[in-house]
Amino acid sequence: MYPQLTKEHIHPTTPKRLAWLLIASLAMFGVANLAVGIFGQHLILEPESTMIVLKHRILEDLDTPVDVLIVGDSAGNQGVDPATLDPAGISSVNLCTQGRMLLVGDLAAMRRYIQKFKTGPKVLLMVHVYDIFRRRQVTYKSILEYRSIQAAGIKAKFNFGGLRKQTLVFDHVIPLITKGRAVGDKLRGIPAFEQEHDRGYFAAKTPHQANLKTDYLDHCNEIKPGETDWTICEPHWAILDEILSLARQHDTHVVLAFSPVYDKLYANPAYQRIIAETKTALFDTLGHDHFSIVGPMAVPANQMGNTVDHVLHPAAQAYTKTLLSHLQPLLAK
Repeated sequence: MYPQLTKEHIHPTTPKRLAWLLIASLAMFGVANLAVGIFGQHLILEPESTMIVLKHRILEDLDTPVDVLIVGDSAGNQGVDPATLDPAGISSVNLCTQGRMLLVGDLAAMRRYIQKFKTGPKVLLMVHVYDIFRRRQVTYKSILEYRSIQAAGIKAKFNFGGLRKQTLVFDHVIPLITKGRAVGDKLRGIPAFEQEHDRGYFAAKTPHQANLKTDYLDHCNEIKPGETDWTICEPHWAILDEILSLARQHDTHVVLAFSPVYDKLYANPAYQRIIAETKTALFDTLGHDHFSIVGPMAVPANQMGNTVDHVLHPAAQAYTKTLLSHLQPLLAK
């Protein structure tokens, strides 16, 4: 006969045992959250997200004020070259990030600059694609990037509808998930986003004609009359009002520069209509006090990158020179 095996004792489930199990689970979750928060405080998941934090670290490392603070989206990231402004004796830094940040990154950089130097830059140059104002919602990605900015020490005050109702999700759940995945990348040896840049300017040198053609056709479809609502929505107005309020307090001139664009799209009458209507709406609402608009500039295919608003380095230099002619009178005041 086989010896008697050990008997399994199953304890009855009671409310007290369930309560202790729940408390233990929450405690483990809290410890894991704390560990991830400490280990991954400045680690962000995606290369684009890491670039956003990198740009604001450039601002944190800035020792002296600059004449021109360059902010905006990816078109400005590779479209405005600080070195081209150097011969004119104009100091600048390029903090342009991603279009999905809308105007949030512009405001965050402006507020942090003022906090850091107790004054504003002489010029805030906002470089954006023509369709930035039709992007009507703060998407998941935009909120994630905003949290990334806070992780880099940037405190931006703004309010989009419903945002404050999502505090638990955006302040706790999303950072835990993204930082946790970033920790996993770190442990697996996935390198952080690194690319050579000059004061935040990322020079593009490789054309992508196939991608450019596809992107061009997509934009042509979007700008057909009746296809898209081009009305500037309230969230954009709220941030523009805040930026201009800060600019007027600190005697900073705000220049909204429409980014360089593929010449075939530039020649499209629907594109020209959108630019003209957007300029009119902005001036009618914001006025001309400490505010002006410049651009866009047409760029041939052989100087374009992978989209209709991403240019190669020679075109970036040419575009920056066109901006220079607008900036010099402002800086001479």
